[in-house]
Amino acid sequence: VNLVRAACTAPAGPPSSSGHLLRRLDRNALCELWAGHERAAQVMAFKVEHVDACRQRYAAFFDATAGQLDGRWAFEDTDCGYLLLNELLYGEETSKLGRFLVEDFKQYLAARKQAKQRVLLIVDEFSAIADGERVARMIEVVRSYGGAVVLAVQAYEGMGGEQAAARILNAAYTVFLHAIPDPELIVRAAGTRLAIESSYQHERGLATDFGSARQQHQLRADPNDVRRLREGMCFVIGSGRAQRVQIAAVPNGPATHRQDQPGPPRTDDSDPGPDEPLRL
Repeated sequence: VNLVRAACTAPAGPPSSSGHLLRRLDRNALCELWAGHERAAQVMAFKVEHVDACRQRYAAFFDATAGQLDGRWAFEDTDCGYLLLNELLYGEETSKLGRFLVEDFKQYLAARKQAKQRVLLIVDEFSAIADGERVARMIEVVRSYGGAVVLAVQAYEGMGGEQAAARILNAAYTVFLHAIPDPELIVRAAGTRLAIESSYQHERGLATDFGSARQQHQLRADPNDVRRLREGMCFVIGSGRAQRVQIAAVPNGPATHRQDQPGPPRTDDSDPGPDEPLRL
């Protein structure tokens, strides 16, 4: 960290490209950049082998990105941007590049974004770049800077580990839960409801006319209902409630007027049956 900071904050100004940064990650180059400055002694204290190891680490990363980080585009230059990280192409550097972009987004929110501007960041296949505590912290504070984040993952474990996943879910206002094999840890966010559970006594297969009933807490979103969700269906979980919804597919052709427009969303606290999902 100190080496990169020394290379980026030299009196001559920051490096103009990844290649320029790599050339600065050299002990002789750093000493020349900081000559005559009060920090020159600190720079000269760096060992040659440490500087070389740092340069090799960043050289491998910049080789994978092939100069694509040297452009003039930034988050503040556009109303909407799409950044594709090809995991097959970048390999193990994908997570590093993803973390780089997340850190740049955090810096943009805190220092470069217009104060009243609202920003939305959508991260698809989040598990490929999940970095545990670092990303979880961003989710917790992003609203303070006028931002919102949508994370799309395939499983609970895809959010950077158990602790990070718990922090992200606690900070998330709304969860869209599609069919997954193991939904128990997520459906808890919907809370429970009181339901009557009845039992009846039998003797040798015949009813005795005796029974009992009791109130019992049951999950609002049943894990088995989640597992059986069809394509395009999900549970929307938020504020201690859960609602099963059917998401309308995007039409392939030109938009046409539909006669079967859905009515207003349900506002009661009951759960929909399997054949009565909402349509969004």
